[in-house]
Amino acid sequence: ARECVEGAPRRALAARHLDQLRDRVLPRLAPLARSVIHNDANDHNLLIASDAGGRPTLAGLIDFGDILHTVTVAELAVACAYLMLDRDEPVSDAARVVAGYHAVRPLSPAEQVVLFDLIVARLCASVLIAAGRLQTEPDNEYLQISVQPVWRLLERLSALDRERAGQRLEEACAPATPPTRSDDEIVAVRRRHLGRNLSL
Repeated sequence: ARECVEGAPRRALAARHLDQLRDRVLPRLAPLARSVIHNDANDHNLLIASDAGGRPTLAGLIDFGDILHTVTVAELAVACAYLMLDRDEPVSDAARVVAGYHAVRPLSPAEQVVLFDLIVARLCASVLIAAGRLQTEPDNEYLQISVQPVWRLLERLSALDRERAGQRLEEACAPATPPTRSDDEIVAVRRRHLGRNLSL
C-alpha cells in the first residue's frame, strides 16, 4: 500500500514511521494485556443522545467491522489518533483523554511506553489503507474522508521530539501531586507566623 501513496515526501514519511513501528513497538507488544476491541472509535462511529438535562452524551458505537483481538491499549490509541486531527494542541488533548482512560482502566507502564507510537501507527495505517482503496474504489468518498487531516497530523507529529511526546502521555498517567510552595512563599508564611507569635 505504501507504493499507492502519492508523492515521494509522503511515501518517505510513511516508510520512516513504519520503520520506527517495527523497531520500537513490535518487540514490546508480547507482554501487553489483550482483549477484543472495537478498533475504530471515531466521530463517524459515535451514537449521541441527550441526557435528562438536554446535554449530549455518548450512547454507543456503531460499525463493528474492524473488531479484533489485539493489545487492549490499541483501543485508546485509535481513539486518540482520531481525536487529535486538526487540533491546535494534539498531544495535550490526547493527554487529557489518556488521563481519563487511565482513571477508569489503569495503563501498565509497558502500555504507557508504547502508546504514542501506537497512535502514530494507527495514523499510518489509516492513510495507507485509504491509498490502497483509492485504487480499487476511486468513487467512494467516505473511504477518503479523513485522509488529509491524518496526513497533516502525521506531518506535525514528525516535527516533534518523539520521546518528549511519548513522555507527555506517560505523565498523564502519573498520580496527581499537591502543589508545592516556592521558597519565597515559605519564608512569607514563616514571617507571618512569627509576627503573630511576637504579638502575643
